[in-house]
Amino acid sequence: MDRPELWKALEDVGVVRYDRHIILRSGLHTRAYANFVPSRVPYHLREELISHLEESLPRLPQTAIDDLVIIGTGCGEWYASIVAYRLQAEYMYAEKETSGRYIFRRDQAEQLPGKHVILLDDVLCTGRSAFGIVKLVLQVGGTMDGVMFILDRHASKSLLLSFQHGYVLRPTILFHAPMETWARDACPMCASGIPYSIEHGAGNDEFHQHGQPQMKL
Repeated sequence: MDRPELWKALEDVGVVRYDRHIILRSGLHTRAYANFVPSRVPYHLREELISHLEESLPRLPQTAIDDLVIIGTGCGEWYASIVAYRLQAEYMYAEKETSGRYIFRRDQAEQLPGKHVILLDDVLCTGRSAFGIVKLVLQVGGTMDGVMFILDRHASKSLLLSFQHGYVLRPTILFHAPMETWARDACPMCASGIPYSIEHGAGNDEFHQHGQPQMKL
């Protein structure tokens, strides 16, 4: 199955949902929500996704593959763990604390110095999560060889992750499907009084902080 066909199949099974007032974990508001939770993706499409991810991995020399670590986070962690298993690479999970900071539990960070690392996540929106994880890996002495996303919902195809000392990463993307986002004070759905969904993303958090939006007269 080629990528356009796979993307259409994923849309058909509801991986992307449109016309809802969704609050993303970044705090941005949107009408379109993409979520690759494995239980929502039929087995044959999961297999296709994994195959495309494997084929798209950065080409690394054997010496790097021998010391490779695949990092997963959020809804992308399942896909990262399966890719790591198939490559016989190490797998680690980057956990996001309520403060927004990323950490490695237990002694995982101690295993990263000298390792070659690829981050695999499901959706790229602002790049904030990837930036936090890459920064953490570099701080503990790992070498970042790539960041991968199933979906880039950012408007630009040329988003780069830039770090100190001129260190730049261009993410590897399976699908590019721009989905507009707004800050709360610029959201047209808030301005129209459309309630946000509390089923996905951070809508429930937004509800407890601000209540549902009110129609502006």
